[in-house]
Amino acid sequence: MPNTEEKKAAVEKYLADLKLGKTNQAAAKAAGVPYVTMHTWVRKYGPKEGEASMSHEDTAQKKATAKKKLAEAAKSGSTASPKNHGRSKAAKDEWKTERELPVKLSADDLGKFKDSILGLLNTIDILRGEQAEKAGSYRAQIKVKESELTELRASVETSTQKRMVVCREVPNWAKGTVTIFRTDTEERVEERQMLPDERQKKISDDVEKAKPKTDPKK
Repeated sequence: MPNTEEKKAAVEKYLADLKLGKTNQAAAKAAGVPYVTMHTWVRKYGPKEGEASMSHEDTAQKKATAKKKLAEAAKSGSTASPKNHGRSKAAKDEWKTERELPVKLSADDLGKFKDSILGLLNTIDILRGEQAEKAGSYRAQIKVKESELTELRASVETSTQKRMVVCREVPNWAKGTVTIFRTDTEERVEERQMLPDERQKKISDDVEKAKPKTDPKK
């Protein structure tokens, strides 16, 4: 760490370079000391006029930098203003984004919004009325679809589907029953009681057969 004499020597070199036209940063770098450190050393070890010179140079440099930035902003069509806190809109460390924020509506906007609300309420009322009118039709359609769904589920569960199949009806006159067989597999489907019309047909056939046959030639 430099001693007091070395610090004073660095300050003298720094002030000499300032008089030669170097900037604060360039003069501090030439003296081998960071500018912030040099600023402190000048205040502590440098002459009063050196401190004033440094302050003046610092201020002049800041003004020159600010003037340059304003010129660049004007050239790009974007100047600084109090609303953006003195920063140029073209600053490299800034970018644009969008946020959903409250915006005060104009009288015209408010009027349009109120009209839209009334229109929406009217539309909702109409839709509710149509829904009530068509409720019965919807229920009937739903019932049909549910029936179809039940049949399909049963077909999937049993791997079968009800279709029209030709069957044979075999009467048992002694028992008075009729047994039904399917013709595709010859499986027995059911056995039922003989109907009165079927019994009567049997009796009529028997009577007809019992009649003596007559010779048409006689």
